[in-house]
Order: sequence, then C-alpha cells, then structure tokens
Amino acid sequence: MTFAQWRIHARVRVALGLLAAGYPVSSVSRRVGYNNPSAFVQVFRKVMGHTPGWYVSSLKAGNRHSLAGSE
Repeated sequence: MTFAQWRIHARVRVALGLLAAGYPVSSVSRRVGYNNPSAFVQVFRKVMGHTPGWYVSSLKAGNRHSLAGSE
C-alpha cells in the first residue's frame, strides 16, 4: 500500500466514526481534509463501496458494516 492509499484509508476510518457520531457529510469531509464534499463522497464510495449517506442511513436502520471486505 502506498502512502497515498494509506492516507485515504486513514481518512475514511476517521470519517466512519464522525458519521456514526451524527456529523453531517459536509462537516466530515472538511474534518478529514477534503475541501469539496463531492470529492470526499467519491473517495468514500471507492473505499467502502457505498456513499456516506448510505452508510449513515444503514446505521440508523440498525445495520452494522465491518471494514473488512470493503477495502
């Protein structure tokens, strides 16, 4: 894994916690280092297989998703 890949995965892991805590996607994207929320959504989807909005809605529905297999 390159440093750039590692950094992306680290940012997504932090974002998962923030999203689970109820922070909005736009706020999370800024907190993990993205100036543009749509760029964050693209990266999140590439790493996790789903958008941050889907992840948040799945948490609200009571579904837990592991990071294994999504990376």
